[in-house]
Amino acid sequence: MALSKVIWVTPTVGTAIYASGDQMGPAVEIPEALDNTSGAALIETIVVVDSAKQSAALELLFFRAAPTITSTDNNALDIADSEMVSKLVGRIAVPAAGYVSTNVNSDTTIRNIGLRVQGTAATRSLWVVLQSLGTPTYAAATDLKIGIGLTQD
Repeated sequence: MALSKVIWVTPTVGTAIYASGDQMGPAVEIPEALDNTSGAALIETIVVVDSAKQSAALELLFFRAAPTITSTDNNALDIADSEMVSKLVGRIAVPAAGYVSTNVNSDTTIRNIGLRVQGTAATRSLWVVLQSLGTPTYAAATDLKIGIGLTQD
């Protein structure tokens, strides 16, 4: 029987202005994302809550194991070809046009993704790296919250 769940993570983002193409914080572990028998899951939805109301476009790069990243926060994202080939499971775009604002924050939901991910035998975790596609400036390191909707089978 398939198990559906949403796992929330809070990436640590910088508070200086990002440029398009910049890495946004370190890689974030998504614990217990994969089924404990098959080591697989299906990413169905992504929810982004932006407490700074920047509503900036970004991309989420998902990895089956912790990636070794050459770059650092607020610099052009740089991941070696070998890391991308051996660990990347997919990239999901979050367009700026999809955000809806309230008085103090904004949020967006990406639906019907259908990205099948297969982990490694060593862990049930996935990792996500954020890449800016805009020029946001966050007020606090915890301004972004990301919900990953998964189905494990």
